[in-house]
Amino acid sequence: MTISDSGARLSPPQQHQQQHHPLVADMVTAMKNDNGPGESAAASQNKESIGMVDDSHRREEGTPPMIMTGKKKLSFHTIGLIGRDNEMKLLRRVIHQHRPNQETEKHALPSDHDDVAGRDETESSGTSLASSNASSSRLRPTPAARTLVLISGQSGSGKSSLIAHLQKEATMKTTATEAASSPIDAEFQGFFVQGKCEMSQKHDVLPYAGIQAAMVELCNQINELEQRNRASSLEAIPPQTSFHQRQRAQRLHALLHKGLSDIEVELLSNVIPNIRTIVQPRALPSSSKSCPSVSSTTPDDLSASVTRNGNDNGAPKSAVVGIEFRKHTDRLKFALRRFVQIVSNYCPVVIVMDNLQWADRESLGLMQSWLSDTKNAALTIIGLYRTNMLDENQILKAMLVSLDESKRERSIRVVKLAIHDFDEGQVAEYLSRLLAEPVQSEELQDLAQLVHRKTGGNALFIKELMESLVDEELLVYKAHQGGIGKPSDTCTTLLRWTWDVDEINAKNSALTSSNIMDLMANKLQQSETARLLLPVAACLGASFSVAHLKLVLKGLCIHSEHSSFFRALFHIKGFLSGDDVVSMIIKCCDEGYIEPVLAHSSGAASVSTSSESGGSVHHRRRRRPTVASEYCFVHDKVQEVSFQLIENESDRTELKYRVGKVLLYNLQGEHLEDKIFVVTNLLNTRLDLVPSSQHVQRRMRLAGLNHKAGLQAAQCSAFHLASTYFKTAIGLLPDNHFEESLQQSIEMYSSAAESCFVTCDFEKAKEYCNTVISQRCAVLKKVRAYHVLIDINVAETQIDEQSDATAIGLDLLSQLGCNMPTSKRKQNWSTMKSIVQAKRLSKRIDDNFLSTLPHSDDEIHHAIMRTLGKLITTSYLSNPELLPCIAYKVMKRTLTYGSTADSAVALSLQGLILGSVLGDLEGGQRFGKLSLQMAQESDDRTVDSRVLYTVHGCVLHWNQRMELSLDPLYESYKLGMSCGDVEAGTWGIAIYLWAQFFTGQSLSVLDDELSTYTKVLLDFHQTKQHQTVSMHWQTVMNLRGASISRLDLIGDAYDERKDSGEPTTTHKIAKCSNKVILAAIFGENEFGADIIIDIYDDMLKKNPGYLANPSSLLYGGLCCFAVARSRMDRKILGMGRKCLKQLKEWHRKGNPNFPCYIELLDAENNFLKKRFDKAAKHYQASMRLSCDRGLIHCEALSNEKYSIFCRAQGDIKAADILLDEAIRLYKEWGADRKVQCLMEAARKGEDIFAEVSTTTSS
Repeated sequence: MTISDSGARLSPPQQHQQQHHPLVADMVTAMKNDNGPGESAAASQNKESIGMVDDSHRREEGTPPMIMTGKKKLSFHTIGLIGRDNEMKLLRRVIHQHRPNQETEKHALPSDHDDVAGRDETESSGTSLASSNASSSRLRPTPAARTLVLISGQSGSGKSSLIAHLQKEATMKTTATEAASSPIDAEFQGFFVQGKCEMSQKHDVLPYAGIQAAMVELCNQINELEQRNRASSLEAIPPQTSFHQRQRAQRLHALLHKGLSDIEVELLSNVIPNIRTIVQPRALPSSSKSCPSVSSTTPDDLSASVTRNGNDNGAPKSAVVGIEFRKHTDRLKFALRRFVQIVSNYCPVVIVMDNLQWADRESLGLMQSWLSDTKNAALTIIGLYRTNMLDENQILKAMLVSLDESKRERSIRVVKLAIHDFDEGQVAEYLSRLLAEPVQSEELQDLAQLVHRKTGGNALFIKELMESLVDEELLVYKAHQGGIGKPSDTCTTLLRWTWDVDEINAKNSALTSSNIMDLMANKLQQSETARLLLPVAACLGASFSVAHLKLVLKGLCIHSEHSSFFRALFHIKGFLSGDDVVSMIIKCCDEGYIEPVLAHSSGAASVSTSSESGGSVHHRRRRRPTVASEYCFVHDKVQEVSFQLIENESDRTELKYRVGKVLLYNLQGEHLEDKIFVVTNLLNTRLDLVPSSQHVQRRMRLAGLNHKAGLQAAQCSAFHLASTYFKTAIGLLPDNHFEESLQQSIEMYSSAAESCFVTCDFEKAKEYCNTVISQRCAVLKKVRAYHVLIDINVAETQIDEQSDATAIGLDLLSQLGCNMPTSKRKQNWSTMKSIVQAKRLSKRIDDNFLSTLPHSDDEIHHAIMRTLGKLITTSYLSNPELLPCIAYKVMKRTLTYGSTADSAVALSLQGLILGSVLGDLEGGQRFGKLSLQMAQESDDRTVDSRVLYTVHGCVLHWNQRMELSLDPLYESYKLGMSCGDVEAGTWGIAIYLWAQFFTGQSLSVLDDELSTYTKVLLDFHQTKQHQTVSMHWQTVMNLRGASISRLDLIGDAYDERKDSGEPTTTHKIAKCSNKVILAAIFGENEFGADIIIDIYDDMLKKNPGYLANPSSLLYGGLCCFAVARSRMDRKILGMGRKCLKQLKEWHRKGNPNFPCYIELLDAENNFLKKRFDKAAKHYQASMRLSCDRGLIHCEALSNEKYSIFCRAQGDIKAADILLDEAIRLYKEWGADRKVQCLMEAARKGEDIFAEVSTTTSS
């Protein structure tokens, strides 16, 4: 018997049994020993699977054996992985790194930026996730808590197949033995979710689409975990179970409910609909002010087409308007960060993002922010992208380069895997498994050589080629009587694949790997159903609903405007009914071009998993229904080739346009909103059909549609996409659009300006703003444009530069009827007058003030208050003289016209002025608490962050211990980010980090915190806050020895040499406050004394309420007293005593935060006056008070200064003891550079206690 027509002979039965493929050898042996009637059902099924058919009943009846021939489909799902052992081994290690019960040696992580492409690994392969649970060694997760795995390769190389196998392993349950000893781990392995960026995403799919799919799947898995947790109580956990296991047993729902605010849940539900099955929001405020408002205006001409479909005249129900654009994108990004942060702290999370070469800017930015967030305890992101298409996504390319070049990203592990095509040997193994033939077979080797030559070893192309060989009957499934290992008179028949290599070469000589796409196109062309259905379906996107496809095909067939084009294009006659479309869908699905999107019970959608290579493990296979409601292309290459079925490019464009028109005229209400991006992009393909001089109504309709699409894109924080839509809408407007449709035109221009501002296209945003401002209309219509200009100016201005935002705001206030002083002379006079008037006004406000205050609904009043609120921060940073004027104006308008959201901010500002400027700490505290109460009683949560950081960062710390302000300041950060007030939130975290330093936080912990939040500030484009925090971070790095310099702020975090221009007062004070700390600690006393003399007046007058002011006086005073002991300088001595006097004054008025500061400066003052007994008592009191408060930095400094005092008195033994204690405390604090300086000087025998250093820099 021959295997193929080439005449190759089959080996004798006994020899062939030894050559039989190992996958079926065991089954053949077992079935050879079976005794017919006693054969089990499983054995019978195994026989059928390898093509052995029992025909003994035919022999008994006298009929000849049945010889079976004909077509049979290839079973690609049985192949498994080939040649990916090293890659799987590395991926297992990555997955194992976050497991609490891992073995260090077996699952050690690869080194940073590991690349395993082409590498031979001789160590044993890592065990599977399920088997690794058997380890008794319990470890905490590794410090490198965030890992990015980048898997690159050509399309069809098998990247998705690799992940499918990894996910199957990651989600396997443990054995029964492990389940008995570890009930929680036995059921729970962490979360492994996937998302995919579609090819059409660049045109008609929202950003975050791939991430949205992953997050929906994550919610589904969380629900499944919750159901298991409900089934087993915590009491069932053995006492010896590890803490980590007990923590896993807690309900994740409760953690999410506690960690996510109501606004965050409401916002996330727009992107992750099924999150409401996990976290039900508490009662949301009745006022809509806490969330972006809904647009109520669209171009009038659009309403004609929309009304015809039964839709209202409004914008999308979820559209964002106003300056909320920037707030919305920031708070959505922060909400997604918080969601992943909570889950990854609960258990390991693996997020797979496929097709990163098509990822949008927002998705890549969010992934990068997840990786930079040190709060993510156990997060792994696996990104798959095509090597040959990397240049198409410059954003992705830039992100990969930045990760490679980053010097501070040591906490992020980057692992790279390059997936190459199969070599000839691997192709032979692939075919051996596919065809159930021994790999040593000469015929199989010849076929493998041919297939490798034609496909280049690409797994997807191999699959397509093998299927085409079956279709052309060049690869045939034939029956052979006898079978393997049995005599020729056996009663069984063996079915085998047969082929002829020469015949394949003759009929497919033109086929090579370079035109494999032609092979797919030819395959589709042979199917009449595919030629008609798939091009239309491809217009609807990578996935499409059956209802929409029916609607489009019906409209193209029967509508007189489209039917002639459609029939001519596809050469069809007659009418396509709904049943015809369903039949076509089923046929295309059977032919393997599309597959159903199956719905989870919770409403999320998933696709029956298929691999690029055709050899994936279908770990989520479900029984496919006859007709699903939604389908998708099995591979993006199929969608790409579907368009190529229409040869003429103009016909393809025309088809897209007509499909868009059919959708527009037939979809209504919410259905149109759901497909707004698809419809708009399809119609935008033929903008040439709407010339500027004709079809004005058509242009306005399309402009209105683009405006609606832009608003809806903004709602999902897709601002680059929104900006494109808005620009298209403006380009479609006629020349006289401002005269014909003023309100609609201003809405479009204002929306475009806001989207350009968010995407940092400042020049275009300014152009749109100036266009609006130049119109002759009511100033209220221009408020949005003015506010965008203010925000642009603030964003473009560095902290060391003067801002024009104040001038823009004052101009707007003047037009609104609120006059403010503009010149410096008038501002100074108005400041003095406002302080006096504000003090009088404060006496009219009592504890019942809030209950009698009406709420204002006047639009002009709201616009004025909002503008004044915007000027508060800009004035504080660049023009502090104007601050009292603003505070008084806001207070007066609140009492006259009623309260708004910004009234609570005004009360907190009044508290700042009373406490810090006028010295009325009690009055400041009263107003601070009133502002907190007013903000709490308001339905508007958008001002909470601003009130919290103002009150706790500038007011209440004068009357209560600073430690009590830490939690509110951090809450200010969370509220600001969740509500979209990123400016307030990031100022809150900046003040919080300063407070951490002054309350004795470990420098190592503070270093990590500063590293995290510096990246956050960069991520959210908060330049001023970033500069402030970076200076503070550089100070910490200098103390820890992580920079070359001791005094200069030069290093990885900040470089003061790059400061340009004349610095603002705020910038100068911030920099000097950091440098005076370094000067005092490192003993550069002359340098520190000069600094405090330079900034003392500005610090107290122009920067009132600054949290660092008392500490600056402490460190500056220490430098002054140290210099005065070395040489008598009345100016320096006077400044030291001035610092001490100011601290005592604050303490006398009730400030409890720095008695240890006062004691230490009193000790230094008495030491200078040679009152040694009093000095010793004050040193001891300072040490005791610092220890009681946990101010380890102050305690270390007190010990060091007391050691100097004792050595000067000749008590060397006491001095040495105190010095050792100071070194211990500095070391515990984390000031390694200081410890090193003290110890090195002591070893060299130098006088480490010299009071004055002539060096002013290291």
